[in-house]
Amino acid sequence: MKPSARYLPNNHPVRYLLESAANGSPITATDLLILSNADLPPSESLTAFADEIEQAGLVIARVGATGAHQPALELAQEQWEQLAATMTDHQRAVDSTEKRPEPETDIDAVIARVFAN
Repeated sequence: MKPSARYLPNNHPVRYLLESAANGSPITATDLLILSNADLPPSESLTAFADEIEQAGLVIARVGATGAHQPALELAQEQWEQLAATMTDHQRAVDSTEKRPEPETDIDAVIARVFAN
């Protein structure tokens, strides 16, 4: 069964950012850098959503800063579901906020790592 077009995995960068804003802290430019960590072609980069995420994060953070954590989380979910509905399948499938390590292509480094273990 195909996941809903409004679903994002728990560790999806967009979901992570918006849910973090529910704790009362606005999303910063540094926070938005995790959008570029997704292993996607440039035409499908999650950075295309940065402005919407930042603006929504301001509203969500204001609500969260009042101590109304549950309403802030509900706003965050509503926003990431709306964004997810406009994403491609590949964009929705991202499940990590971490940058994937570059594959080792230097043969000497690979050999050294093998013999070190």
